[in-house]
Amino acid sequence: MLTVYTTDGDGKTKRKRTFYREKEDAEREWKAHVRRVERHGKQSAAYDAIAHREYEEAKRIVPEVDLREVARFYRSHHPEDAINTAVAEAIALFQAQKESQNLSDSHSRRLKTHLDRFALTFGDRLVREVTGNETLEWVRDLGKELDPRTVWNHYDSLCNFFNWSARRGYTKNASTDDIHESDLPVIPKKPKGVLTVEQVRAMLAWLDANRPRFVAWHALQLFAGIRNAEVARMQWEWIDLKRQVITLPGWTLDRDGGEVTRVVKTGDDWVLHDLPENLWLWLEKHGEEKGPIRAPSGDAVKRMRGRRFRELPEHPIPSWPQNAMRHTFCTMMISLHDDAAKVANWSRHTNPKQLYKSYVGKLVSKEEAKEFFAIAPHSTQSRTA
Repeated sequence: MLTVYTTDGDGKTKRKRTFYREKEDAEREWKAHVRRVERHGKQSAAYDAIAHREYEEAKRIVPEVDLREVARFYRSHHPEDAINTAVAEAIALFQAQKESQNLSDSHSRRLKTHLDRFALTFGDRLVREVTGNETLEWVRDLGKELDPRTVWNHYDSLCNFFNWSARRGYTKNASTDDIHESDLPVIPKKPKGVLTVEQVRAMLAWLDANRPRFVAWHALQLFAGIRNAEVARMQWEWIDLKRQVITLPGWTLDRDGGEVTRVVKTGDDWVLHDLPENLWLWLEKHGEEKGPIRAPSGDAVKRMRGRRFRELPEHPIPSWPQNAMRHTFCTMMISLHDDAAKVANWSRHTNPKQLYKSYVGKLVSKEEAKEFFAIAPHSTQSRTA
């Protein structure tokens, strides 16, 4: 039998009695006990063998760190009141909330595809347990199968999800906070699709003569920089031709006052003024008192760009670039005014850096930009010269 006397934190003496079959076993344990006391002090005797081995292993892993600091770090990242929610469950809740916000079908599908793929790997894990390094490794592994742009799209969806999870209390910090853009694959820059003055002039002349109902839809993109999907949701009542002001509501109710529809991509109300004079000439000619701006269907757009425009002698647009009209507006505006901040406000970008990154192509001369913003209906060309 081996009897050990210890003192707890309150100064009370405790006796621990252990029985052994052999005397040698008791002597071996006594010697180990004496070594622990000599090395770590009398308080170490209050720990049993299992607790002591745990301590020794912890010090072996982080010998340079006070274990109390380790405990504080753990508690700060794993609060006692943290919600133990699994990734798959949180993703389902997140997607349900997003669906209730009337997101576009394409946006909803993209979020679902990206997050469902993430859940295949981490679905059973608690949200608060997924580390930044694990998330980064998962995102980078996508690059073995997917192109850089698609990898970034997955990362953006994860940022959206983890930031939402942090706000809900499922995790203290979003694991994507530990990922920097330099950790992700580089996206090769594509040239911006900027139309020339000749191309725009020929295109609008053809529309003016053959598809006048679609002129306003094109002019608002070319000379006001409004996104094509936003123009398709616009009403003529929002355009004040007399004051030359366009008012874009972030959201709008349908005519029955029921369903809410996002108008502006950012969801913000916006007022556009000081826009080019030629825009108003096109809108005066083809404007209506009320009702929606007439937008061509996707098939009609393809037919016009793929066949009708190409039938023109000038062959204005041999290969239609993506977002060509908005790219053209931003590029021509900066070329004319040399004021990126002003153009960013027109195009509703948060800052000039994002404007240049997303929409500005090769700048042209100020004379060419003036010529672009002088394109007007044939009978009014001289008014904009």
